[in-house]
This record gives sequence, structure tokens and C-alpha cells, in this order.
Amino acid sequence: MTRMITIISTAALLVTLVGGSALAAVMPAGYTNYNPVGLTDATRMDPTNALAYDPSLDDQSGSINFTSLGFGGSIVLTFANTLINGAGADLQIFETSWGYGADNWDAYSETAEVWAFDGTYAGQDYGDAGWVLLGHARQDGAFDFDGLITGTTAILLRDVSREFGFGGQGDGFDIDGVVANYATPLPAGVWLLGGGLVGLLGLRRLRRNG
Repeated sequence: MTRMITIISTAALLVTLVGGSALAAVMPAGYTNYNPVGLTDATRMDPTNALAYDPSLDDQSGSINFTSLGFGGSIVLTFANTLINGAGADLQIFETSWGYGADNWDAYSETAEVWAFDGTYAGQDYGDAGWVLLGHARQDGAFDFDGLITGTTAILLRDVSREFGFGGQGDGFDIDGVVANYATPLPAGVWLLGGGLVGLLGLRRLRRNG
């Protein structure tokens, strides 16, 4: 099993108080079991790029600020607090096609399975008991925990682009960012209160479609 690497910093987390208990716009604090497949460009294989997401930046700008999985590759992203079910989408996955078929999955069908570990994650591998499939991110994707899991501290992304008809060259699913919308509170010392990322998420769509 790959040694778990945990990276916790204020840059990896932006939260907003919701109803006195839940948090919004929580990003991963660490990663483990990063298994890129068929990649040779080291700049695309930096898993720390998957730990932060800034919707105000244009992900088609040419800056390599994403993490590539390769065709059939995978990664587990871990969270410092438990993600829970709330109103609407609980988890958002953002992919970058880096200028190719942006926001057009039919033309550029990069796809990833999105799994959540039901309960507290303790290093379990893909295929072990406890992983629950939330659905597929067809480029971007939004997922609801309702009826599937009670809570999670880990999300697993696995590229399945070839299974969905992607026949071109490339590096598979490219993770631009992962954002959880609801979570149990963090210790007071690591809270970052502010305007919140959720209200900014639409900026990505506006920049792409503008």
C-alpha cells in the first residue's frame, strides 16, 4: 500500500460557517495511493495540484495547475474533517481539458469514476470493502451523498475515459479541483472564515462561457 501523504495548510482549505455547524467549500487536505498510468510529463503528475481549487482562475490558461491520472489511473483525496450530506450537491469535481473540448463532454469525453469511503478512511485500497460509487464525472460533476453514504473522509477518483469512448491521445482525467459543500466542524484553531468558495464557483462557468 502506498504510504499516505497528508498535506494540511491554510491554502488547502476555505470554509464558511453554515447554520452554526456545517462548513462549506472544503477542499482536500491530503492524498494517498496516487497511481498515474502511462504518463511521462512530471509536471502533470504533481498530486498536490489536486488539493486546491480557485474558480477565479481560467483553467484553460496554459498553466499546469492540475493533476493528471492517465488512462486507468487513480488517486485518493483525503479530508481533515468528515464530509456529510446536505441540501443539493455535496461534492463537486472539476476537470480541465486544458483547451480541448472545454465544457463539451460529447467532443472530449474524459471521465472518472467518483467513489467515497463510507465512514472514516484508514488507507483502504480501491476494491476494498467500504468504497461506494457516487457516479461519474464527465469532465465536471456534482454528487449527492443522500441514500449512499452517511459521511466520508476520503474520495477516490479513477479514470475510465476509454470505457466512455475516448479514443484520442492525452493524459486521461485531469483534476482541476475537488470541493465538498458540507462537513462537520473543524477545530476552531484551523477555521478560515470568509466570503466562501461556493459563491465563487459560478465564476468558472462565466469565464468559460463569456
